[in-house]
Amino acid sequence: MQKSFLLNAKTRTETGKQVANLRKQGLLPAVIYGHNLATKSLTLNTTEVDKILRQISESDLVDLVIDNKKPLKVLFHEISRDPLTEKIIHIDFYQVRMDEKIETEIELNFIGEAPAVKDLGAILVKTLDHIEVECLPGDLISRLDVDLSLLSAIGSIIRAKDLKIPTNITLLTDQETPVVLAEEPKKEETPVAAPTQEELVPKEVTEAEIEKIETEETKGDK
Repeated sequence: MQKSFLLNAKTRTETGKQVANLRKQGLLPAVIYGHNLATKSLTLNTTEVDKILRQISESDLVDLVIDNKKPLKVLFHEISRDPLTEKIIHIDFYQVRMDEKIETEIELNFIGEAPAVKDLGAILVKTLDHIEVECLPGDLISRLDVDLSLLSAIGSIIRAKDLKIPTNITLLTDQETPVVLAEEPKKEETPVAAPTQEELVPKEVTEAEIEKIETEETKGDK
């Protein structure tokens, strides 16, 4: 069962350059859209949003209270951040219907230790940090555990189909997609020895070698 998270919002009328002023006041612009719902502009308290985002994952439902009305079940659909400061500058919420399946993502939580890494020196390579699924909103889970102890040999792979997904959740990610693997460590190349000083200095040509060269040249002239 999912935890209950409550977030308050107000209808927003400010647009354009006025939105920048809202951020200076500690308010965060947002929009909400979804099933049979016209897109609505909102503002939220930035501190409150930061606090709740530290507690939830992408697949957690949130009770969004707009203008003190009845809560709406929503997902954080998209979070936009400033590329320099990483501060949140805008949020898109998606309203869900509890009786209608949705497509979303579930975060992967890697647990345990891989024997192939611990005992055989393999390199652990994670290729996915979430999977795509379809289910009813009420069946969503915050994260899905991936047991690394299954990687017992070099070359071992845990694929999407190997994950223990609840029966009420349908996997949309390709079942053969690797999630994590124990890769053989790269062999270190033997460095090529630098030439010695003797090898760099040209060898002296002996008188016999000079005589041989002159003889070959004389034959060529005939």
